Amino acid sequence: MQVELDVFSGRPNPQWELTSQEAKEFVSRLEALPQHQGKSSVNEGLGYRGLIVTKPNENIEGYNEILISNGLVVAKQNDQSKQFTDQNRRLERWLFQTGKGQLDEALYKQISQQNMSGE
Repeated sequence: MQVELDVFSGRPNPQWELTSQEAKEFVSRLEALPQHQGKSSVNEGLGYRGLIVTKPNENIEGYNEILISNGLVVAKQNDQSKQFTDQNRRLERWLFQTGKGQLDEALYKQISQQNMSGE
């Protein structure tokens, strides 16, 4: 399972692979999320926008791409999507920390301080 840190414009975003244990934990956490009620949107614009999870040539619980941003999880399958609530951004924060040691240290620290602090 691959995680992409959606942060750059005009150059490739950093990516890392989850271990098999982390991938199982991700699926478990994803399955526990409630469906989202109401209107929300993922972050757009410049800077950190969220995390994108994919599994090349495979689906993740029936989805081909999962976007996690700002308390919202958007699970996409082709042209359809489902939204889930990531209360207190627990899934997003947990997933981001799996990149520690795999992301550039300065970038990890910057994103962590600006976007992953407790609310």
